[in-house]
Order: sequence, then C-alpha cells, then structure tokens
Amino acid sequence: MVSEPADEEPEDLHVEDDETESVTSYERRPEHQRCLAEVFRMDSDELLRRLAVERYDQPGFIPAEVVVALARGRYGGGSARVRNAIALALNRQLIYELACFLEAFPAWYPVIARDSEQAADAVAEVRLRIFKSEAEVSFSEVTFRMFVVRRLLDWCKSQARDKNDMKSVDNLTASGEEAGQPSVAEELVDEGALALEDLVEREQRKELFSRSWPAVQALPQKQRTALILYVLQDMTYKEAGETMKLDESTVRWHVKSALKALKDGDWHE
Repeated sequence: MVSEPADEEPEDLHVEDDETESVTSYERRPEHQRCLAEVFRMDSDELLRRLAVERYDQPGFIPAEVVVALARGRYGGGSARVRNAIALALNRQLIYELACFLEAFPAWYPVIARDSEQAADAVAEVRLRIFKSEAEVSFSEVTFRMFVVRRLLDWCKSQARDKNDMKSVDNLTASGEEAGQPSVAEELVDEGALALEDLVEREQRKELFSRSWPAVQALPQKQRTALILYVLQDMTYKEAGETMKLDESTVRWHVKSALKALKDGDWHE
C-alpha cells in the first residue's frame, strides 16, 4: 500500500477549507496592490519585458501574486501576446514552486514521480484551483506559495488514497529499488528507440516534456521558453515567435534543439 508520508504544514498554513476559500474575498498585500497599479500603467512592450524576468531577485520581477491577479482578470484585452506571456509566467512560477515543494516535502517525491504525467497533472491541478475561485481577490493573490503548498499537499494525499484503494500497487516498485521508491527511468519509453522525427506529434512532445520536467528547467532560456510556449501553451511556431519576438523558423529550431537535448540527455539515467 502507498501510505501518506507524515508532513508538517507551516503554522501559518491553516486557513479556511477549500470551499470557503474559493468564495472568500481577501485583501491583497499593499506591495502587491502597488505593483498591480504599476502594471496597469505600463504599455504592452514594458509589461512583456517585465513578465520575461524569471528571478525574484532580478530588477523588474513581477511577483507571482500579481501574475495570478492578471491571469484571473484576463488582463491583456485583445493582445494575445500579453495574455500568452502572463500564462507562461504563471506556469513558470508553478513549475518553480513544485520544485520547492519537493525540496520541502521530499517524502512526496515518489507520488509525483510515479509516472510520466504526475508532475504535469500536479501543476494542472493547482492551476485549476487558481481559476476555480469565485472570489474577487483569491487566496492565491495574497500568498501564492502558501496556496500552492496547500493545493499540492491535497493533490498528493488524494493520489496516495487512490492508490491505496487499488487491489495492488506492486508495479509501482521498480526492481532493485527500495519499496515505495519507484525508478523514474523504468517508467520511461525507450527514447533511444524512437527516431527524432517521430517526436513531431504534439502528444509525444508533451509526454517527453512531462517525463523530463527537471531537465526542461535546465535548458537554455530561449529553448526552454520556446518549448513551454509550443508544448504547454499549445501555440503555433508563429504565435510563439510573436511572443518571443523571433522568426517562426528560429522558434522551430529552438523547439527541435530542446527536444533533441531532452532525448539525448542523461536525465533518465
């Protein structure tokens, strides 16, 4: 059976239950409100430049709480470039927070690494919870990390309960591995047996992406951005090029280079 690891939540993590939280309107922190007001005064080019800043300690970084507010408010109007950049920034933050979550709660790693789609499903579940809220100001716009941790803990526990309800989960334990510590490599398709041109199909790209998400984070910035826009955001090469301000052919090259790096890399060893 897959038992739930003992996890200790931070003391300030206890807020309303999920249903109450989704309809309760909170108050944004003053610094987030000021940043949001600043965003509203920016033109599209400046906002796109700011959204491209990935590290919180770099000048111009827009906090995740503000990005959530923009995403929930469908900010950007008729500008697909702005809306796509907001979606990309939010997804980037969620992937980063998932990595932080695994560092803080390593006992849950076997649940998230159980198969190729778990990490992507976990991120998708948190994103769904963000947009499920009917509140004018959601909890995720107040304390993003706390919100993500709560949602990931809920998701992991539900996955563990689902597995415990199954008759057998023996196949989760890889040969030679400790019980409860499945080998990610054993879950993988033998990518070496696939010709590179076979990775053209979008679903195969998504599968490779989800299997190797830690390696995706280590890709060069342009390769990583092009891959996320094309695979996760379902953009065309042309749309991704407009967002990145690159030629369509250049984006195509970055995506293919990223896929080749993931296929040939040692992340699955």
